[in-house]
Amino acid sequence: MRRGDICWVDLNPSRGSEANQTRPAVIVSNDAANRAAER
Repeated sequence: MRRGDICWVDLNPSRGSEANQTRPAVIVSNDAANRAAER
């Protein structure tokens, strides 16, 4: 993952009026944090 990438996120289970589907999401964390999270 890199900052600015778009990936699909499964938002299940949802609460109340939250979206309850698979939706696109933009990666906003910096690339160094993303590299550490992938380990």
